[in-house]
Amino acid sequence: MLGTGVRIGESLAVLWFQVDLEAGTVEITDTIARITGEGLIRKRTKSRAGQRLLHLPRWAIAMLRTRHAAGIRLDDPVFADVLGGFRDPSNTRRTLRTALSPVGSTARRDLGLSLRALRRETGLTRKQVANTLNWPQTRIELARKVYRLRPSSVPESQRPGPAWWAVCTATGVDPNRYRVWFHKGPEATAPATAGTTVAVTSWAVYVLPPRHLDAVSRTAGASR
Repeated sequence: MLGTGVRIGESLAVLWFQVDLEAGTVEITDTIARITGEGLIRKRTKSRAGQRLLHLPRWAIAMLRTRHAAGIRLDDPVFADVLGGFRDPSNTRRTLRTALSPVGSTARRDLGLSLRALRRETGLTRKQVANTLNWPQTRIELARKVYRLRPSSVPESQRPGPAWWAVCTATGVDPNRYRVWFHKGPEATAPATAGTTVAVTSWAVYVLPPRHLDAVSRTAGASR
């Protein structure tokens, strides 16, 4: 996740044959989800846009080479559980929360100091490091690269407009502070975004009737 910005479920679904250590790339095609009555399953991402080839930073390639040298099978998960199967995304999130808790704050601080020292040793600026790792540097880049959003066209922006303005008025929020961008997906709600970007799905805009679209807008407004 640190090296590519993919979601937890997507990173847990990566198999070794999807990693090209020579080219330094990883193919993202699936995600791991827990389905009631079925358990953990590996399924395709929600949209074709979610299936992509990503370049890995050098440190991630080095880490994967170390894991690869320990012995792997091409159809095994890269980040397997103790039995060699898929990890549960919920358990992984819990582990991450523990690592990010106050108990782990010292480790995070030490990591930050080490990264800063390494950056200064190489003589690189923060911007150069971000460019090398292909990390987003602005909120707009974050929206495009991580959330895979795009600006709405004039016709598209007019469709959710009345519902969005009504929600902003009811909550006392200035709608002009926010930009509404589109996420191409078959669901009613888009990924939660940061800052002043509000995401809606093309499916919600073109398929939902006005009263249902209003409910989606209220959900987006509540997340602000």
